[in-house]
Amino acid sequence: MLKKKTIITPMGGHGTTYIHRHIGRCAKRPDTLWGEGLNIEMLPNLKKQKVWAIRTGGHVLSPMKTIEQNLVDMIESCSHWVLLSGWCSMRKMFLTRNKIRAYCIVRHPLHAYVSYFGHRHPNHCRALGGFNTIGAVEKWCSQWNPIVKDFLASGNKIIRYEFFYKDLPYNAAIKKDFRNFDFKTEKRNYGELDHRLENRLKKLVSDNFYKIYDSWRV
Repeated sequence: MLKKKTIITPMGGHGTTYIHRHIGRCAKRPDTLWGEGLNIEMLPNLKKQKVWAIRTGGHVLSPMKTIEQNLVDMIESCSHWVLLSGWCSMRKMFLTRNKIRAYCIVRHPLHAYVSYFGHRHPNHCRALGGFNTIGAVEKWCSQWNPIVKDFLASGNKIIRYEFFYKDLPYNAAIKKDFRNFDFKTEKRNYGELDHRLENRLKKLVSDNFYKIYDSWRV
């Protein structure tokens, strides 16, 4: 098992920007560098070497290794926190297959969806028809599900966004570094998504959702 300080969340809407700003030295979401359609078995695009080095704190990409192998090497070599956004888990169960130890932060998918597609990045769902459309909801679920499935299969600690401080493991690195962390957990986004679309979202994520939460109403 790789015992490193790694935090991973599904895509956006999970407070990753806030975490990056306040946690100190941190590799900033290097798994997003190759885009949404990330195939971690491909070789990396070395034109992105400079951005990769900035995001990871100076780690150099190997042109002879896949994106996945470069990510694992970077996690192994980092002495500081690594923040991932789940793209690496979307296709190939990245955490599970590589036995990577990580703290997995999961937010209620409805509230994360509204935060990401409705508030912070509405442009990301424009091509799908817009925020209140079935296309955007189904796209979101098709991404959220495999990432959370990897979290569950990996056996890693899952920290629910809404119960952040309650779920933090006792006497661990994350507990120490987050002791003065003003992480806002009370934000809810009920009523912003059409009720029929919310029901569709709930149906699509329910298998994974109810392995983490007891109730839809958080």
